[in-house]
Amino acid sequence: METEGELGGFIRNLTNLYVTEKSAAETIKPLIEKVKAHKNIALHLNSAVKSVEGFIGNYNVVIGNKGGEETKAKFGTIIVATGALEFVPEGLYGYNQYPNVVTLTEFEILCKKKTLPKLKNVAFIQCVGSRGQVKSYCSRICCNVATKNAINIIDNYENMLGLMEKQGAVVEKIPVEQKAPEEILERRRRRRGRERGEEGEAEEVRLGPSEKIEVTVFNRDVMAYGLEHELAYNKAREKRVKYVRYTTDNMPKVYMEGNQLMIAYFHETLKLERTMPIDMVILSTPLVAQPDAGELSRMLKVPLGQEGFFLEAHVKLRPVDFATDGIYVCGTCRGPADITECVTQASAAASRAATPLSRGFVLAEAITSEVDQDLCVGCGICAALCPYSAITVARGPKGMKAEVIKAACKGCGACGAGCPEKAMTMQHYTDEQLIVEGLAGIKEVVL
Repeated sequence: METEGELGGFIRNLTNLYVTEKSAAETIKPLIEKVKAHKNIALHLNSAVKSVEGFIGNYNVVIGNKGGEETKAKFGTIIVATGALEFVPEGLYGYNQYPNVVTLTEFEILCKKKTLPKLKNVAFIQCVGSRGQVKSYCSRICCNVATKNAINIIDNYENMLGLMEKQGAVVEKIPVEQKAPEEILERRRRRRGRERGEEGEAEEVRLGPSEKIEVTVFNRDVMAYGLEHELAYNKAREKRVKYVRYTTDNMPKVYMEGNQLMIAYFHETLKLERTMPIDMVILSTPLVAQPDAGELSRMLKVPLGQEGFFLEAHVKLRPVDFATDGIYVCGTCRGPADITECVTQASAAASRAATPLSRGFVLAEAITSEVDQDLCVGCGICAALCPYSAITVARGPKGMKAEVIKAACKGCGACGAGCPEKAMTMQHYTDEQLIVEGLAGIKEVVL
């Protein structure tokens, strides 16, 4: 089921994939066609979940589309993969206030549509709205996506120019602080040669056709986790992408000076305030949870974390499971992740979801609740207290009585503790057993 009119999700906005440099659209196109052509896949576009009832192996779901039509279907297991959205930095760094101040995703779209303006100086600002500014968490992938785009600008800028090339001011003179004298470059080449164990001078790193474009990445620190990310970070530095560190005490400031976009920043090494004329500012903002995540979590009876992302049963032992059996999670709806991580999680979730279906039956917990039909008055308190929706109240031969769905019960004891008539008991944890255990413990202490 897909809430949008076509498959592909957030990846449709991207110009190319990280590290591989493959076109995002061309990469996912064969997979989308395979899904549409598969005989065992029923595809629902422009659709949303209206209600979910039942338990593992027997979920009753009502699906509604934008036309108002509803479809009822039965499912054995459910995988939640609703994705995430890019944070919109309203009021930060001149976004929607100054020209050519865009987010990372908006920049990707400009590259994809080949509508970049004429540029000489480009600046990325990392951690916009994250790590305590608006959101408390680090989005993890922003540094690597910014590095990818910085390399993309230097290598492929001419291929991404379009009708917007006449918009925005172009600074012909490169700022002094961005120039490196030839003797300094020569010393850097020699040092790289010694570090690599080469004799004589190291060969100069070949820059792309846009070697005159200056790219600066303002960052609090660089989250280049993993070998491939670290290699890409080193590659960007070899292409003379500048990484300028800032602290929360001295944040970069974006402003207009006449018709020229400017960045003021504090140079931590020189301990000086500097300014830089810039043609485009790209804001790296975090991924945020879908706005309807809370509604979906209530329908599925699954938890959300502090930041609104879905919370797995255990981050190490059950990373794609929910506490509720038969419902699994993968992708950025459980937190920011890159495409490789999302694919790995999707494979794991598919494997976990297929396991109970292939088995054909559900093994109930050893400790589950039981209802004494003679004591139950059908008040429904137990059903309201049950966090797993494992108790229903229905009319039977003896009137309104509670019934326990063994496959969904986790034996938490909430129903037994809340039942005013003491009609709910737990297998192997009856009141008589607990009282005897307590008396035995007291007797042992007294003696």
